[in-house]
Amino acid sequence: MACGLHKGQSIAVIRHNARVDFCHAMRVILNLPATHERNRYADRKFVDAVLGTKARILDTRKTAPGLRVIDKYAVRCGGGQNHRMDLSDGSAD
Repeated sequence: MACGLHKGQSIAVIRHNARVDFCHAMRVILNLPATHERNRYADRKFVDAVLGTKARILDTRKTAPGLRVIDKYAVRCGGGQNHRMDLSDGSAD
């Protein structure tokens, strides 16, 4: 799985609404990659700690509101595995 951004790749599209503070929207968008990278790095440390064992690093459903897909992607990029997306998904991978 390829993880990361590529030159020229879009990570967000802003459709500005006069009622929304544009700077606030930009701050959120700029913080997303940093949050993803922190999660990926933390997961990688746990994955490295159990190398050579039969242990697996799995994530939980407890993610930042609205960012579940991004948080779970960061876990995969760090070498961990996704447990399940929500209560209706009973799979372990």
